[in-house]
Amino acid sequence: MELYESLFIIRPSVSDEETKTLIDKMKSVADKTGAQFIKAENLGKKKLAYEVRRERKGTYAYFYFNGKPHQES
Repeated sequence: MELYESLFIIRPSVSDEETKTLIDKMKSVADKTGAQFIKAENLGKKKLAYEVRRERKGTYAYFYFNGKPHQES
């Protein structure tokens, strides 16, 4: 198993309940691949370094987990 970090940003216009649902959904996708979470955290709304699609802020979600390495076919 390898250690992985993942950070994703959710539009700030998404409600807190929808944000929690989205984070849980992303976590369940990783769980299905056999990931073992060390940390899954909602870091809250923060200012972006630069504007992305007319958004200046975003809700940051952070995952730190063990997972199987990618196998190329």
